[in-house]
Amino acid sequence: MAKDSLLTFDKMQRTDHDTLIRVEAKVDALIADVKEMKDGTNLKLIDHEGRLKSLEKIVDETNPEVRVKQVDELVQWKHDFSLTYKVIITIASVIGAMVGFVASLLLDIFKIFT
Repeated sequence: MAKDSLLTFDKMQRTDHDTLIRVEAKVDALIADVKEMKDGTNLKLIDHEGRLKSLEKIVDETNPEVRVKQVDELVQWKHDFSLTYKVIITIASVIGAMVGFVASLLLDIFKIFT
């Protein structure tokens, strides 16, 4: 009976030892995965910091507040020019129609005399 309990105890120890080895291997794999994730995250953070610095540099150089004012002025100028252009075309059309009418009247008058 003592032999059976020793064999059972020996089997349990081997099973426990095998289980511990498997757990250790899995823990080592997890540690490696965490390191890899940490390294990847650090690389991404460094990349994002570089991008952020370049964007901040661009914003400092371009001064967006001034650019927005300039764009607003340009939009207003385009609107004013478009309106002025339409008025000038309308006036030119009316003058052209009047000149054509007067020319046709003069031609009719010259036909009467000839």
